[in-house]
Amino acid sequence: MLKFFKRKKFKKDVQQLVTNLVATLSNHFPDLATNHDHWTLNMAMTMGEDKKYIQLLHQTLDLDYLEQKNSKHIKSFKITGIEIFDKRTNEYTPISISVYENLIQHVFLPFENDIKKEFDITNIKVNNLKTQTLETENTDKEKLRNILKGISDNQLKLLEFEDTFEIALDNKLFYTIFDMEDGNYITVDKKGVVYRLIHDHEQAVRKIADNIEQVLLNYTGNKNELNKFMDE
Repeated sequence: MLKFFKRKKFKKDVQQLVTNLVATLSNHFPDLATNHDHWTLNMAMTMGEDKKYIQLLHQTLDLDYLEQKNSKHIKSFKITGIEIFDKRTNEYTPISISVYENLIQHVFLPFENDIKKEFDITNIKVNNLKTQTLETENTDKEKLRNILKGISDNQLKLLEFEDTFEIALDNKLFYTIFDMEDGNYITVDKKGVVYRLIHDHEQAVRKIADNIEQVLLNYTGNKNELNKFMDE
């Protein structure tokens, strides 16, 4: 239960941090601010092994806006030149963010355990802002391809392979194979063992199968057939 409350607090702190970042950058990146208003933060995760960063997952139910977004919000870039006040040193420290389709997806912040204890997330400023265009190729696909190299092409086509991304939870790395909506996923680890991830569940990570073949045994492509794994 303690881990659940820690995750809930972390998500709330990240939400406040991102809102303040968007407000600070709104004059420089107006499309970023506009896009931010139409999405809600679904999940915030700590990523990376050597250098930690925060990955954000968003959702929106505004279908009319989604149609506009597809044509307007297409830019992906990294922003540097942002500084946040570090309570530990009483000095400003540089951070950077990655923006995909004008929505903040990654925050590179040198935190250790508790964002709000270590930083004043209301005290953010810009100093020589710079942008760098990002390639949007999904590098996590190759990692997943190596993990699932033993399955057939037909089985691979049943997975949401193109949209996979890496999630770090409980000191393990997982790769999404099905987005079950509302921040919940079916994933595999580096050994190909299958887990369900439910972000607001007391047991966020639970093994559901030894391998992907067991999950796909009677799967016809209708994701409703996978709900049984989420309910276990």
